[in-house]
Amino acid sequence: MYWSQNKFLGNQGFKDTMSRSRFRRLTEYLHLNDNTTQGPVGSPEYDWLHKIRPLIEMTRRNFQRYMMPGQCQSIDEGMIRYKGHYFAKQYTPCKPIKRGMKVWMRCEPNGYTNDYKIYLGKHDEMQGQSLGERVVKHFSKPLKWKGHHLFFDRYFTSIPLLQNLEVNGIYACGTINTNRKGFPHELKNPTFSGRGDTEQLQHDNLVATAWKDAKPVHIVSTTSDPLGDGPTHRRVPGAIALSYDNLSYRKIATQSHTYSSNNYMYDASKAVDGNIATCMRTLDIGRTSPQKTVWWKVDLGEVYTINSINILFRAYNGYEARQRGRNTTCIYGSNCDIPCPASCKDNICQEQNGNCYDCKPGWLGSFCNTTCGTGWYGVNCSQPCVGHCRDGITCNHVTGLCDRGCNAGWTGYMCNKECNRGTFGYECVNTCHCLNISSCDKRTGTCDGGCTPGYINNNCSTSKYYDQMYIHKESKTVSNGQEYNTSERNS
Repeated sequence: MYWSQNKFLGNQGFKDTMSRSRFRRLTEYLHLNDNTTQGPVGSPEYDWLHKIRPLIEMTRRNFQRYMMPGQCQSIDEGMIRYKGHYFAKQYTPCKPIKRGMKVWMRCEPNGYTNDYKIYLGKHDEMQGQSLGERVVKHFSKPLKWKGHHLFFDRYFTSIPLLQNLEVNGIYACGTINTNRKGFPHELKNPTFSGRGDTEQLQHDNLVATAWKDAKPVHIVSTTSDPLGDGPTHRRVPGAIALSYDNLSYRKIATQSHTYSSNNYMYDASKAVDGNIATCMRTLDIGRTSPQKTVWWKVDLGEVYTINSINILFRAYNGYEARQRGRNTTCIYGSNCDIPCPASCKDNICQEQNGNCYDCKPGWLGSFCNTTCGTGWYGVNCSQPCVGHCRDGITCNHVTGLCDRGCNAGWTGYMCNKECNRGTFGYECVNTCHCLNISSCDKRTGTCDGGCTPGYINNNCSTSKYYDQMYIHKESKTVSNGQEYNTSERNS
């Protein structure tokens, strides 16, 4: 298309750079993997994505290396648009991208991809009944007993799946089809009086919910409190979206003093009325102001365990930056002017002496200023390093990852997976050239049974044809004022 003679389709930049024939010739010799390392067709070693496997594994390793999974993770499918001929191409008529390669993905709330797997249709090891359940179990393996929360839609959700995840220390939530095995019959066709009504049933830590929106929505979860209640904030222009219950919504609020302007009172209740267009405001405080202190409080009505506190600031005559800089939960001391230690969990410490209630992962001590000992990481330094880090260096005391990469022969998110068959070395990027496609040493590439014809050296990494390159020696002679070039060729 880029070389088309049509002025609307052709690209002059491509035409000026190279001819179409040269481009096609270059693509013929562009390879990401060694075809000789492919296993026999029909054998367990045969890889349908062998030609691009190094690219896939490189991106997966980097995705996992440079961002530690957050508490909340989402598992879903994505599509790579593709209309060519390929056995694994999928057709999904109800999706925005109808034809292409299906990719299973585990992502952060901000969209960052932690891990992915290309779906191969009938040739995929996870294909068959309960495909969605097997996908979730595949992606949740590295998340066991770390307090993660998984979210997915009804394609993946089943009650046995949530129970299995909870046994492995993983909490989950998802919409569900009412015909799934184990879903309570009482919630399949509940009677609602109006939009927003809910009915719930609980068994152990599993909560099943039927909620009336425009139509009934059915949800099962091991992360929910069945007694939780609060407003639903919809994602509309100019509004704010919340994923937790707003415990302060329309509760009794008071403040030290109230600012008024043009007969409008910025009273304390404006901070909890659910309307972001209104706000509370107190009188100015400072050296020259009559008021020297300020406070605002809300009575939640009962005792709660607080997950997080979110404050939305408003700009007052250009003072927005100053307002955003104020902090009331991360300081201590007699004058409340000493920051809590940076390694305190949630930046919260005791108000009198600054001792941390809990430490962030990777830290110990009253002030959380001591790193984990060699070979340990994580919360309370309770998790042993499992990876094989480069040059024998211990893992990162916070994440457990190998900051300088994996040692030769090892790969994976935690550097605890040996190189695949046919690869070796750092990052497993080197290809074995062993006789009869036999395995090589994962660290050095040494082939016990000899090299594939055409390769030499201890690790069979050098083509013998390089040793037969011609070496040209040139010299110049001058005779009768004429300069001549002479050369000899050695092989």
